[in-house]
Parts: sequence; structure tokens; C-alpha cells
Amino acid sequence: MRDPARPPQAKMFDVLIPVFLGANFSSLAAFFVLRWLSLAGEIEFVDTEVLAVFLYLFILAFFSYRSRQKQNLRTGVLLWHVCQFGLILFFLVAEVFFYLFPQWIPKTLVNTNPSLLYVRRHQDDLLDHLSENPWIKFRSNTLIRSYGDRGRDFINAWMTDEQGFKNEPGFSGKPGLAAVAIGDSFTEAMGSPLEKTWETLVTKAGFPVYNLGVQGYAPTQTAGVYKLYGTRMAAPIVILGYTPGFERRELNFPDRGKPPKNAVFTGGIQSINDYMHEERAKYRYFKFTNTCLHFLKETIRAPLKRFAGMIRDPERAKSRFYPYKDFVMEAAKTRYNLNNREFERSRQAILAVQEIATRRGQKVVLLLYTLRSWAYYEKVLGHEPPPDHFETAVSTMIGEFCRQREIDVIDTHGAIKRYVDRLNDTGDPSELPYFEIDGHHNLAGNQIVAEEVLSYLKGRANPKKGSI
Repeated sequence: MRDPARPPQAKMFDVLIPVFLGANFSSLAAFFVLRWLSLAGEIEFVDTEVLAVFLYLFILAFFSYRSRQKQNLRTGVLLWHVCQFGLILFFLVAEVFFYLFPQWIPKTLVNTNPSLLYVRRHQDDLLDHLSENPWIKFRSNTLIRSYGDRGRDFINAWMTDEQGFKNEPGFSGKPGLAAVAIGDSFTEAMGSPLEKTWETLVTKAGFPVYNLGVQGYAPTQTAGVYKLYGTRMAAPIVILGYTPGFERRELNFPDRGKPPKNAVFTGGIQSINDYMHEERAKYRYFKFTNTCLHFLKETIRAPLKRFAGMIRDPERAKSRFYPYKDFVMEAAKTRYNLNNREFERSRQAILAVQEIATRRGQKVVLLLYTLRSWAYYEKVLGHEPPPDHFETAVSTMIGEFCRQREIDVIDTHGAIKRYVDRLNDTGDPSELPYFEIDGHHNLAGNQIVAEEVLSYLKGRANPKKGSI
């Protein structure tokens, strides 16, 4: 029962604090329940976010209750509730505003979650869906944007050429090509501007290379894009880019003669395919708010990991390679099995390219890329990768397979390792051969690949050409 002797100001607090507590508590609880339902399978009950939310709600309720007994808490608790309620209203208004005017959504948030733009669908279609392998590619003369938070040094947007690939306009029709390059995102040089792809660097050195690489392609699609587009070009050499691990994408193609079930592809091109279909959006409710929360978590994750690392191992945590420890450790757990179906399918794709190229009088050379998790292994863990490391085993297998079939191999592992070995543990992250967040080659990495390719092409042609 209320005390009639209590002053009006105290009665005001008695009314406002419970009202705000009910509004804030129920709003936050409803939002996070909907969020966690959207993330089913990706988030666990003991997840840090879940525990933090429960702790926050408990503290909010506890101090709201205590403010009734302790008058000196009332003003602070009420101000806390008002600020919390104001923040909720802000995001509710933002949700409505950006639903109506998605073109005003900050670019950073769109990159984090492209489904923010689904609601109006005013974006041009970015993809060509084909009736034959490779079944999907980028449209010609179209601005392509990579989605996801990939870091400040990653270039998200570039323009396709008249065939839908990453080359200068009109390049496909020029005579005198030295090679055509096929493969996935490492061949496309994802994240690099057109003038800094390894193909462009080799071209500027006097050996024109046409880029048919497409992010997210499986080996089967690599063979398909060569058959459909590469055979239109009179180049003496076919450079087949092989990224260790991309053979797993073969599991998405149970029937090599048909596209994958439900037209779901892999890698970067699938993230853009998702962008075109609202039903595949991760967050069905409060997309803007969820994206802001995700962006905030990703922004503070790296500093928190570095801080925790400095507490555990202060000296090693100072290294510019330390932020990649988790990637290195996770990759080291992957096990190699030669008899897996995806490796057999990958070898079949290589042979399919060789068969067509041989009929056309072309030479196939396999370009073996190096992943960041292998390149930084010794810098992070202090010793070389063991022989049974997945990437080492795959490289050995694919190299031996190619030699048996007279397919030349350009293996970048040695060049990448020599470059990384020369780097000290401190310094500018831009000196590393991979992007700071994204795992693809930056300019330094593309230059290493270009030098290896150029060395091979010079060895075959032996003309007096320039260097990079």
C-alpha cells in the first residue's frame, strides 16, 4: 500500500520507474528473442551475447527495484531508463525511415548486411543465370559490389567488361593474348582494383592475360567457364587457378550436368545471389538494428581479442601476425582425405580443361595459390606447417597429379613463404600479402603471384619483355 505521507516527487518516481522498466525490459527481451530465433543454429544459450543480455536485464531490474529503497538512486535510474527508452525509439524510427528510403542507409551497413536493401528491390540485377555450366556469372558492363565487412583496404566495387568479367573494356577483342586465366576469387583478384590484379600486372609487363576468374566458383564451374568463354579466345596458354579448399564446393554440384539444387551456389557470387532474393535474408525483423549490433560486435571483437592476448602472452600479442592466430589454428584442424569425392571431381575438372585445350593446341598450366592460414603458420605458431597440414597435403597431391599428366605447375607457396619470412613481427599491416581482414591477396600478394606467372611465361616465350 502506498504511503500517503510520501512527497509527490517520490510518487512520480514510484510510477515512472516501473512504467519505463516494463517498456524497456519487454522491448529488449522481444527484440533479442526475435534476433536469436533468426540466428538459430549460429548462437548458443551460453553465447557471450546471450549471457550479456541476461546480465544487463538483471542489472536493469535490480537497480530499478533498489531505487525504491534508496532515494539517491532514483534520479540516476530514471535517467538510465529514459536514455534506454530514447534509444529504442531511435531505432524504431530508423527502421521505418530506412525501410522507406533504403538509398540513405550508410554504405558500411549495406556491406555488412545487403538484405537491408531487399525491401525496395530498386537495385539492378547483377547476375546472369545460364542454362549450362557455369550456370551463373556477372552481367556485362555492370557495377559489381562485394558484400560483407571485409576491411578498409578491400575494394568492394568494380565494373565488369563486355563479357561480364574483371578486365578493361574491350580487352577480350584484342589480339595477341598470352593466356586466359580461369579460377575462383583468387583468380578474379577479389578485393583488388582492376589496375592491381595479378592479371593486369602481368599484362602491363608485356604478356596480356584475360581474367575469367569468378568469386565462388567450384572446379566444375572453372571448367565450364573455360568451355563457354575461354575457347572464344586465341591464347596459347590456359592458366587454371587452384585455391586449396575450393574443391569442397564440388559437393554443391551432385550432377555435373545440372546446376545445384535450388540454384544455391557458393562463395562470393552466392552472397550476391542471396542479395537478389529476400527469402534468404538472415534477419526477418529489425534488419537495420540487427545490422548495427552485428557491426558493433565485429568492430570491437578484434581489439578485445588483442587485449586478451596481451594479457596471456604480451610479447607474442605485439606481432602483426597475432590477429590471425584463430584462422591459423582453425585451418590446422582440417583433415585431408585423398579419397573424398570432391578431390576426384576436382581432378576431373582439370582433365576436362586439359582435354579441350589440347584439341585447340593450348597448354594448360595450374597456378597453385597460397592461403593466409598456411602463409602465416610459422609466424603465428613458431614452426613450419607439418606434412599432414591440409594445404600442404593438397598442394602435394595436386602437384603430383599434374606432373603425371604433363600439366605444368606454378606453385606460389615458396614465393609467398620467402616474402613472409622476410617480414618482422612489427610494422605496417599493409606490408602483408593479404588484406587485413579479408583473406584474399592485396597488392603485395598480387605482385608475388604476378612475378611467378611472369617468370613462367618468360621461360616459355623467352622474348625480351619488361618486368613488374
